[in-house]
Amino acid sequence: MSLEGSITELFARLAHFSAFPKYSVERRVDLFLALFIEEFLSDQYDAPVRIIAPEFPLKREASNQSIHVDYLLRRDGPRPAWLFLELKTSADSFRDPQLEAYLRARAAGMPALLRDLHTIQRASDHREKYAHLLQVVEREAPVDVECEVVYLSPALHWPLPEQVRVFTLDTLAAWSPRNRHVELWPHVRRLLESLPR
Repeated sequence: MSLEGSITELFARLAHFSAFPKYSVERRVDLFLALFIEEFLSDQYDAPVRIIAPEFPLKREASNQSIHVDYLLRRDGPRPAWLFLELKTSADSFRDPQLEAYLRARAAGMPALLRDLHTIQRASDHREKYAHLLQVVEREAPVDVECEVVYLSPALHWPLPEQVRVFTLDTLAAWSPRNRHVELWPHVRRLLESLPR
């Protein structure tokens, strides 16, 4: 089988498996979307956007445990900001407590979140990984810029707080990359279009 045939079959299976109840399509689709998120968001914001870290931890209030934002991104340009990006492939997977945690993190700001990361690091068995994460985030200057909550999701039929920005999967599917991975995009687009709305 050719590489093109293998890629076509891989995406067809992802689309088929997404119809099953316990199949977490977000975790699989996320790998492919990571190739396009920077360019897509750069186009949407009309400013350079870069992925800084996947699965960015936010400390829970009462413990050293954390919840994770799918991606921490950095928007550069005249209005630099940290973007907490959450990917949702189904409107059913929205959870109010998760959104509340993201809004708390947004209000706290990155300096406070970095202090929390140091606390989590001290209690963790994975100190080296937290040290790497801290190093990657702390080298961005300035660190103390606005934080924004962003969802990439199906169209929502209920209002979200004004501090939350939503880009729909339909908007992403209608977009086309110009710079990188252009050959892969038609497969990713078909997968996005196959997801239940």
